[in-house]
Amino acid sequence: TNIYASDVVQQAVKCIVDEIKKLNPVHVRYKNTDPSPVSDSYWQDVLDDPNPLMTTTEFLEKVTWLLLLNYNAFIIPVYKTWRDEEDGERRRSYEALYPIKPVQVNFIEDASGRLFTQFLFENGYETTIPYDDVIHVKYNYSINQYMCGNAMGQPDHTALLGTLDLTHQLLQGIAKAMKASYAVNGIVK
Repeated sequence: TNIYASDVVQQAVKCIVDEIKKLNPVHVRYKNTDPSPVSDSYWQDVLDDPNPLMTTTEFLEKVTWLLLLNYNAFIIPVYKTWRDEEDGERRRSYEALYPIKPVQVNFIEDASGRLFTQFLFENGYETTIPYDDVIHVKYNYSINQYMCGNAMGQPDHTALLGTLDLTHQLLQGIAKAMKASYAVNGIVK
């Protein structure tokens, strides 16, 4: 029932994760169509050191595993806000990025049309955050309005489970044939 119980699937996912974690995220701004690195920004500082618990490599690895396991990865940014003295606009300074692993995600829209994300975690903790304050990385977008995967926002592994079962049966058959071959060779000798 779980494709990740298969060592074949784990090895395949690990190959993807090992390549992704080699990446070096860079904050860029576009001038016309040309990207230009911005080295002295708080965004680059956060990309270089996402949070006190993870290096950039570990952060990329965690996000990629979450994305491939769940078809959705959620990242909560930590930031400070202030009002700009010149134009009076609210500004943010991002300080950290935390990948999270909720067991349930609900989307709630208030009367004004603002979308919120409600997260429930394994330990029973529940929190609701404005959706525009959440980084939501999606993989295999399909029929669910907000989440990737099937209608319930979950990965649909039905076809892959059939293939994995066939592969498992073939490997067991090969192993039995090899054992029988050794027994016959032993008797002939």
